[in-house]
Amino acid sequence: MKDLLKTNFFKAEEYKKSAFTLAEVLITLGIIGVVAALTMPSLIRNHKKQEIETRLKQNYSIIQNASLMAQAEYGDPIHWEGLSNDSISMDYFNNYIFKYIKTIKAGSLTLKELGYKTPVYLQDGKTEFDNMPLNQKSTKKVMSNGSIVIYFGGTSKNNNSGNKVYSHYQMVIDLNGAKGPNTIGKDIFIYIMPMIAGKSISLGLEKWTFDPNTRQYTFLGSYTHQELVSDCSNTSKTATACGALIQESGWKIPNDYPLKF
Repeated sequence: MKDLLKTNFFKAEEYKKSAFTLAEVLITLGIIGVVAALTMPSLIRNHKKQEIETRLKQNYSIIQNASLMAQAEYGDPIHWEGLSNDSISMDYFNNYIFKYIKTIKAGSLTLKELGYKTPVYLQDGKTEFDNMPLNQKSTKKVMSNGSIVIYFGGTSKNNNSGNKVYSHYQMVIDLNGAKGPNTIGKDIFIYIMPMIAGKSISLGLEKWTFDPNTRQYTFLGSYTHQELVSDCSNTSKTATACGALIQESGWKIPNDYPLKF
């Protein structure tokens, strides 16, 4: 009996020596909290960047594939209804391109009706993009992946003879819908779709050059990486090279990307 008590006594003493004290536990939890506080913001930023990279390329593929399927069925886009010398109507996209894109909601809607709490901003996150005020009623489409096409706008060009040549159409797409920050270069990017007779539709992102005589669009073209960085950081509404900068960097947000997530 004495031996048994003696054995249990020594076991209890060993247990006391091996157990953590309350102070040690609190210190350990404090260290874990500090490490988490230091690393979590970085992890969140990286997650946001990866989401933007994936969605930017995904929407590019969706729209490009839709345009190719439309061309395979209806032929040269120059013969599609809704295209004139100086404009491209919404029917052009509704009846052809968006026929091959699954949408879960579409109509003449305001951003507020789609759940937006703020207007759409330029790169500074403060200046409203005046083409898309909060209550403007215009055709918007919510795609099945949650991205929203919130603006269409056509631009035409003249050649040296003064004749109009078919130019391009813009699609401003909010990659994550109404979640925010609703800012150009962070979750909103501009896709460019040229419409030129005798040429297949090839989607691109700002930045591009256009030769009205050869009717040739060149996306990215001779722009240097630094020029794209500079243009992306410019809050002018015409400075929208952020998407092109990511595309030029292999669909990855580069380390010198001028906007912070």
